[in-house]
Amino acid sequence: NDKSLLEEALTTKRRDFLETKRLKHVYYDRHAFNDIRMSFGGEVKAFISCLAHLPKDICLDMKVFLGIPIVELYTLTECSGVALHTNIDDLDNKTCGGVKKGLQLKFLQENTKDLVGEICFKSDFSFLGYFRNNDLTQTIIDNEGWIHTGDTGELNNDDMGVKILGIKKDFFKLTTGKNISPRYLESIYMNTFMVNQIALFPCNRNLIIKAIAVLNIKFAS
Repeated sequence: NDKSLLEEALTTKRRDFLETKRLKHVYYDRHAFNDIRMSFGGEVKAFISCLAHLPKDICLDMKVFLGIPIVELYTLTECSGVALHTNIDDLDNKTCGGVKKGLQLKFLQENTKDLVGEICFKSDFSFLGYFRNNDLTQTIIDNEGWIHTGDTGELNNDDMGVKILGIKKDFFKLTTGKNISPRYLESIYMNTFMVNQIALFPCNRNLIIKAIAVLNIKFAS
């Protein structure tokens, strides 16, 4: 039946993509996913995702359903739109890509050993400030002209793309000096079949991290 065909197609195409990075399948694209493709007009060549990094499982299934790449963007109005973007040939979608031509990028780091910190941009076409609001302008643009995004990221050395880790104010520091993003860790656990909901928080004066999780009984029993 249709449900069995779809489940078989999803399993096969997921496995094939993870092993070979191949997006097309001669049989399943025609018989299992054709209606989905046609609902978007049938001639879609790529999808563009912006504002937030796509969860890994959603990104994978979108590529499987439609057999097309997904281009990820990190957009910022203060930098006149797109600040980071992946290449259409990048099928891994591990990062939000490299910096747009004409923009400068830096990480405002607490630990200079790693390229991890608040993401900042500067360019000749960035905005000059908020209209008639100098106080708010000074909270985002420093004396050297760098725009502070409030987001924390790191440089992925494999493909030189920027990986968004979370919102700076949501981070907390353990007593070991390690900065932790609860949202980022929670998103990793949420990508597993065993977890339905999860919340992470520091304990014992930030010595350790604890989690409260609601498990998916179907997979956790």
